Amino acid sequence: MADNNAFGALLRAERLNRKIGLRAFATAIHYSPGHVSKVELGHAEPSPEFVKACDLELLVDPPLIDRVAFTPRQAARFTAARPAQLPEPAGTLVGRGEALDMLTRHFGAAPPSADGRAMVLHGPPGIGKTALALRWARDHARRYPDGNLFADLHGYRCEGTSRAEGVLEDWLRALGMSAGQLPETLDDRAALLRTVLAGKRVLAVLDNVADAAQIAPLLPAIPGAAVLVLSRGELAGSMPEAARLKLGGLDPEHALQMLAGIAGPGRIDAEPAVAADLARAYAPMPLALRLLGEYIAARPGDDLTDLAAGAARDLPREAHDLREAFAWSYSRLPGPAGLLFRMLGLHAGAELGLGAAAAMLGRAEIDTAPLLADLVAARLLQPLPEDRYRFHDLLRGFAADLAAATLPEDVRARVTARALSWYLHSAGAAGAVLAPEGTRPAVPALPPAAPRVTPQTFAADETDQALAWFDTEADNLLAAAEQAFDLDLHREAWLLPAVSSPWLHLREAWRHWMRGAAVGLIAARRAGDRDGEAWCLHSCGRAHQELRRLDHARRSFTAAAAIRQDIGDQSGLAWSTLELGAVLLGQGHPAQAREHLERSLQLFETHRMRGGVAMARIWLGRLHRELDDLTAAAAQLRAARELFVSLGDTASEALALACLAQVQRAEGDLPGALHRLDRSLQLRTAARDLGGEARVQTFRAQVLGRMGEKRLARRALSQALQLFERLRDPRAADVRAQLAVLDLTGLHTSATVECLPAAC
Repeated sequence: MADNNAFGALLRAERLNRKIGLRAFATAIHYSPGHVSKVELGHAEPSPEFVKACDLELLVDPPLIDRVAFTPRQAARFTAARPAQLPEPAGTLVGRGEALDMLTRHFGAAPPSADGRAMVLHGPPGIGKTALALRWARDHARRYPDGNLFADLHGYRCEGTSRAEGVLEDWLRALGMSAGQLPETLDDRAALLRTVLAGKRVLAVLDNVADAAQIAPLLPAIPGAAVLVLSRGELAGSMPEAARLKLGGLDPEHALQMLAGIAGPGRIDAEPAVAADLARAYAPMPLALRLLGEYIAARPGDDLTDLAAGAARDLPREAHDLREAFAWSYSRLPGPAGLLFRMLGLHAGAELGLGAAAAMLGRAEIDTAPLLADLVAARLLQPLPEDRYRFHDLLRGFAADLAAATLPEDVRARVTARALSWYLHSAGAAGAVLAPEGTRPAVPALPPAAPRVTPQTFAADETDQALAWFDTEADNLLAAAEQAFDLDLHREAWLLPAVSSPWLHLREAWRHWMRGAAVGLIAARRAGDRDGEAWCLHSCGRAHQELRRLDHARRSFTAAAAIRQDIGDQSGLAWSTLELGAVLLGQGHPAQAREHLERSLQLFETHRMRGGVAMARIWLGRLHRELDDLTAAAAQLRAARELFVSLGDTASEALALACLAQVQRAEGDLPGALHRLDRSLQLRTAARDLGGEARVQTFRAQVLGRMGEKRLARRALSQALQLFERLRDPRAADVRAQLAVLDLTGLHTSATVECLPAAC
């Protein structure tokens, strides 16, 4: 990071490079010429507000805000969370120069008015709204130095309100809010979004919006915010402050250019008159034109004259013809491929892999793969890397409608049951690799796999593969749980998030965790499944505990323990009692905490649950450290570590080592603490626990700072920042601030990392 002199020189160079005079620049950013001059000469500190104003005017890439060291007080109040959520635009944009210019003129380079700026970009499906919007947004992202936000509302195939809740959570997290700071209600989250965005200049793109009510909580009508809404309709009568831009088809010249880019210029040049006629006929809908280009490219031996008749029969030319075109393509499928297409319309998630498709069909993967290839060849399915596939939104709705109209109810039920069974048992296998038996509450027994379903399996040493599978399928698992809930398949609805718990812990996937636990709890209660209710209450408690909502956690664990006591689940009772003790300790009630922790230890020992014994000793060690009995704390933690080593649980051993390092730091043994942390870091890395690795690096930075090792402390913080950013963890903002303090002062940071199982 730049010091004051270096930043001043950089600012002056950027200003002069743009040929902006000092007085004009000062007027533009609303600071006095004297202050700007002092900053440029290194005689005044650049405040975060000053640097942000410079970024708004100069549009430097990367932003200046990333290249200045702030004072400790400035760093404490300023977070540099800057979301960049725009997807990569697909393909080359042709013939949209006028529309791009209209977007630029509307949003402009100057800050928006007091009501913000909004535009509704509307047109029929297949006209290219998303491609245009993403291209413009990408090209002008530098106009919005506080970041960009994106959401697909799926407005034509899902409930907008529930989708808005998830979007609000994702946006607030991307803007630097921790999960513990997120309010419970939709209205409160919307209000928080307005607060967080106040004074910021951001761009938000909302795709597939069915009506304005669907996105009302997401529209930040505040200075600095620009909102681009994509919809099939113009949203007449709503969003009165928004401008509107209707997107139509391409002119013949640009249509021919696009056709040549897809089919190949040689094919077009060979028969220019026929090509021009085809381009003119399909120009009204770019999606149809793209399909035409692919149609031609797939038949290299045919003349365009011969292909024209087939294209007229096979392909749509207008949006209202799309269903007819889909129906024609579907009718040409071989019988098994057509059946698979309809079955895939019942899939809960937006994309799926070969294994899930095979399970839905009830056939082996080797038999299913050629049928998926048939669907891809017919342009009814989009291929993705690594044997994954997705529908275009329009095709997904078509497939779902076909399934409802042509598959008997009992067949639909069996197909859905096979999909849910595949996800449930595959997640169970992956979770067993990530969490060795005995280290966490046992996942309830799963029902037998559905007939003709072969779940994914993992060897004991395939940790990377299990993590990668969860990372890929996380959204599908949550969608499957919600689908099971909607279909009154209550046991599957709560078991799916239950078997995902090892991944939820490792990745700290709060949205999946909280949503899954809530769905599962309601499902278990509706079914009168007390075992499931207790499991979900315990899971809710763990999430609240991680998010420092200790009152909520205490109530959840108390309720879970009561149910487990009543139904005779001694193993579950031991775990809920342990977590209740941990919460009481966190609330400052050591006497009550000790009572629960010692009771849980007794239960674990009685039932010979060595992993539970070790975890209880971790918390008792924490209790003794809080009471300044460092000798007793070290004894408990060493005993815990020995148990974890004997169990082969390296992730929990890493936890014990980090907690022992806390004790050694309290004793003043900084080299010993660092040695423990280095070993803990090795184990966290081997376990692929990115969150744990980041937290250990943060703790290492504190110890290294106290030892006077500024360079090594900075390296540790930098590595922690990379990991937190990879996880999209809001703690990245805290680490950025610590780095700023370290760079400016050379002192260790004063942040405290508590010795909690989730934090060590």
